[in-house]
Amino acid sequence: MKGRTTRNICFAIENRKFSCQDVSKASVVIPSDQMEALRLVDVEGKSQIEAAAIMGISRGTIQRLCIKARKAIATSLIYGYDIVILPGEAVAIRNHCHQPCMCQHRKERMNHEQ
Repeated sequence: MKGRTTRNICFAIENRKFSCQDVSKASVVIPSDQMEALRLVDVEGKSQIEAAAIMGISRGTIQRLCIKARKAIATSLIYGYDIVILPGEAVAIRNHCHQPCMCQHRKERMNHEQ
């Protein structure tokens, strides 16, 4: 089995759990690397190739991360499950990001500079 490539994350998720009204239902777990891939591709509109370069992984891995995250979110919406976001394996959170994205760190720097 191939070892995991470190995935660069530059977005700290503030809300780690999103709850439905029925507390007796199950939860779906989304690792932070899946959320980062989804943020870059679906929110920021990056291509999978651009997102892969930012995260330091292959385009195929970005595609798989997005598919898994979208399935978890759809499952949660359809069945009313809670969504829990957890740190992923092999994740390196950037504190001094210089990537071409609008991550939390870049927004904080822009606000500070104004």
